[in-house]
Amino acid sequence: MRIHPRGSSPTSRASARRTPRIHLPKCRLLLALLSSWFLANTVIAPAYPAPPQARNLALATSGPLRPHVAGPIVAFLVREDSQGMDLNGDGDIADFVCHVHDSSSAATTNTFLASAFDIFASVDIIAILVRESHQGNADLNGDGDTADDVIHVYEPCTGAVTNLGLSVPFSGASIFLDGPIAAFTASEAAIGLDLNGDGDAVDRVPHVFDARTGTLDNISVSGDVVGLSATSVVLVLGEASNDNTDFNGDGDVADSVALIYDAHTGLLSNTGLAVPTFFDTIETSTLFLTIIVPEASQGSTDLNRDGDALDSVLHLYNLRTQAVFNTSLSARAVLGDRLVALTVHESDQGNTDLNGDGDIDDIVLYALDPRSLLIHNLGVSSTGDTTVSGLFFTFQTSESSEGDTDLNGDGDTFDDVYHVYDSRLRVTRNLGIATRPPQGDRALLSPSFAAFVDSRAC
Repeated sequence: MRIHPRGSSPTSRASARRTPRIHLPKCRLLLALLSSWFLANTVIAPAYPAPPQARNLALATSGPLRPHVAGPIVAFLVREDSQGMDLNGDGDIADFVCHVHDSSSAATTNTFLASAFDIFASVDIIAILVRESHQGNADLNGDGDTADDVIHVYEPCTGAVTNLGLSVPFSGASIFLDGPIAAFTASEAAIGLDLNGDGDAVDRVPHVFDARTGTLDNISVSGDVVGLSATSVVLVLGEASNDNTDFNGDGDVADSVALIYDAHTGLLSNTGLAVPTFFDTIETSTLFLTIIVPEASQGSTDLNRDGDALDSVLHLYNLRTQAVFNTSLSARAVLGDRLVALTVHESDQGNTDLNGDGDIDDIVLYALDPRSLLIHNLGVSSTGDTTVSGLFFTFQTSESSEGDTDLNGDGDTFDDVYHVYDSRLRVTRNLGIATRPPQGDRALLSPSFAAFVDSRAC
């Protein structure tokens, strides 16, 4: 007779023998399979960096006095009365004093210069119109009074300030900056001096300042600076006020003509193209400029071949080769170095239906390659809000100007809808996104969305 230990029996021993063993290799394989499935079917949120923190400069300004930004440099005016202190040392707290913040070093510098609300910025220099009456009633241009706004140049890299001793001809006149170069129009009347040697002191005379050398060049002509690209200074000169010179060769001296001054060589080049008396018809990029030329001022020549001489026709000027190209289109331009967007009025182009919608009331978009000089009609209208970026441009098309076509599929035809033109493929893409009025009840998009659309297109 076999004696079994207490608590055991043949049945219990048999059950114990049937209990499966745990095999570690198989367990590891199962865990690996489960982990693979988990990773394949689980979306893990990426770890985004913390958003940058806004830096409080603790300096008071006001709404109309917007800052000027160029790379890491921010130039802005600080209100003394809101800051509660005299920031330019003239004994009062009634001024607006220019400060410069360098975001790369986090340093903010007080220039101690009170401005007449006009400051201009590049990465290398800040141009400030300093008001004499706000700068302790100091005579900054030596003309015996304290009623002028005098141009000063501040260099953020060194902290140096240069008083150019000259004034612009009117409030709101621009100073054009590109790197260390400043180009501007000086007023003879403001300082009582004959700057161009014609025997009077009533002219506006272009000047160029180079902060690298500290030299101030007087171009010694009567006219206005209207643009700057690198060392190319764009001028508009009146023929009558420059020794009655016929700059565009049309047989009279009644025109204003665009010329280019090279600040590096000192040479003056004549484009031979007349411009209107308002100068917003000239656009400048790194390599090119566009000029809208009135046919009546260009010898009453029919420049767009529509049978009259009543239009203003767009021309392209190459700053490197000095070549002039007539687009033969009565257009305005949004200029880039690789692509130019043109908006053409059908009524000014021989009353031609350029987008095929059966009327001649539209503004139609064209694309110009400034290097090959090829022009392409997109065949769609534009509201005029066009942005060029590289080889693309964005624009808005009015549904009512496209034969009352519903371009965004919301059931009506009164929207402005975003489009993108790709010059590589000569393709126009309708994004189907309305700007104003809203896109049905589904979306409300502000015009600032254009920047997002442009980035998506590229």
